[in-house]
Amino acid sequence: MSGVVVIAVRQAPSDSNPKVTSNAGGRFSFAAIPAGDYRICVQAAEGVYLDPCWWKDPFATLPLKAEAGKAISGVRIEVEPATILQVRVNDPTGALTDPRRGVAAGVITTGGMFRQAVVRTKQVGLQVLEVPIPANVPVRLSINASGVALSDSQGRRIASTGDSATVTRSPGNTAPVVYTVSEVLP
Repeated sequence: MSGVVVIAVRQAPSDSNPKVTSNAGGRFSFAAIPAGDYRICVQAAEGVYLDPCWWKDPFATLPLKAEAGKAISGVRIEVEPATILQVRVNDPTGALTDPRRGVAAGVITTGGMFRQAVVRTKQVGLQVLEVPIPANVPVRLSINASGVALSDSQGRRIASTGDSATVTRSPGNTAPVVYTVSEVLP
């Protein structure tokens, strides 16, 4: 793939992680990076592919040992296509336009990390959040609200501490998980 950002994440504490962009042939090379143990992460266009650093065991993600003064090249990285999990929050009162109120959602990745959903639409009456996930793999969706109470698609009010549910999406399944602002809290 061309144009993806490839990052060498140093296993030991580091002030910076080297980044390069793959060329038209999908090739990349890190030159003169500090010696150490690294794992390789990939950032493609949001929602198109899954970054292996988020979705694989973080300590098993293409471990590399860099030697001082030597280039790293010839590493083959296989990335999985993503499907988008969409969370739709119906807001009939328009409460979420108030900056003191909000909704946050995300998933626990198969690598054990929390991946926050990104707000794609925020307007009076509606907020849409999206997060890329692997197709056909159950993930744990978590949602939390501040300043409002939410109800799920069956009209059940979710706990003030938030809600979580296991969801699975197949490729092309764009059905959102739906919540509704059921009350504005003081």
